[in-house]
Amino acid sequence: MDLACQIARNTQIEVVAIHVLDHTGLFDFSAGSTAYPLMGNPAGLDYDQQFLESFYQSAEEKCAKFLEPFQQPGLRITKKVKVGSAFHFITEEISEEKTDLVIMGSKGVSGFEEVLIGSNTEK
Repeated sequence: MDLACQIARNTQIEVVAIHVLDHTGLFDFSAGSTAYPLMGNPAGLDYDQQFLESFYQSAEEKCAKFLEPFQQPGLRITKKVKVGSAFHFITEEISEEKTDLVIMGSKGVSGFEEVLIGSNTEK
């Protein structure tokens, strides 16, 4: 984020900070499973909606707190929080917004998760 802010200050461009809550692991598609947390389950849709809203709200708050130290006069920072595939959302954002430069963090999924879904930075 430091590098993105430095470039933005020098070039008078906007920083768009994107935080994607990867939905991997929120679904259980195993044979015979009756638990589909985001698709409805015996507990009912209200529970699912509360879970998603809490999940999203927590991410919004954490993202805002992370960005606080970078807020400075003359520096435009927009935050976007989405739920889904990081690779899909970021490539869609690049295409729609005609983004000139993407700076991605080096921290994200690690270990076993990276083996399963890969590195979004490498994609």
